[in-house]
Amino acid sequence: MTRSSGGLRGALRRCDRRRGGALHVIDPATGTPEAVSSFIDKAIAVDAAPPSAHPSRPMTDPTVPDSLRRWFVVHFAADVLFAAPMIVVPEATLRLFGWTAVDPVTTRLVGAALVGIGVQSLLGRSEGVEVYRAMLSLKCLWSGAAVVGLALSIAQGAPPMTWAFLAIFVTFAAVWNYYRLALRRA
Repeated sequence: MTRSSGGLRGALRRCDRRRGGALHVIDPATGTPEAVSSFIDKAIAVDAAPPSAHPSRPMTDPTVPDSLRRWFVVHFAADVLFAAPMIVVPEATLRLFGWTAVDPVTTRLVGAALVGIGVQSLLGRSEGVEVYRAMLSLKCLWSGAAVVGLALSIAQGAPPMTWAFLAIFVTFAAVWNYYRLALRRA
C-alpha cells in the first residue's frame, strides 16, 4: 500500500464516496463498523509507528546500542564455530592448532562453555539493558580470565597459535568492557 491518494487506499476512498460510505469493515479492536479507507489509514499509521507504540511488535530497549546487539551475534558465530569441533573431535582440533598433548575432557568442557555463552548471546540479543548488563559481566569475566590463562600458558611455552587465541580474547575483552562501561552510564 502506498501513502499517497492512489493505490488501494485511494480506490477504497473513491468507492466509499460513490456508495455514500457504504463500504465498511468491523474494527477488530472496537467491534464497530468503520469505513474501509479509515481503517486502512489507521493500519498504515500503526505500521509506521515506532515499535513501542504497537504491542504486537517486539520492542528493543533503546539504551542497548544496535552495535552491541550485532557484536552479540558475531560472538555467537565465533563461539559456535570454535566450539563444535572442540566437542566433536577435540584431539584433531587442537592438534590442528599445534597442541601435542590434548586432554579431550578439558577441551570438551571449554567447547561446552563456548556453546553456552555463544548461544545465550544469540538468544538474548533482543533483550533489555538489564539482561545485557548481566551478560556483559559474564563475558568480561570469561574473556578476562581467558586472557590471563592464555598469557600464563604462553609464558610456559604454549604453541604459537596461542597468540592468535590471546588476540581474539583481548579483542573481545576490550569490546565487552567498553560496552559494560557504556551501559553503566545509560
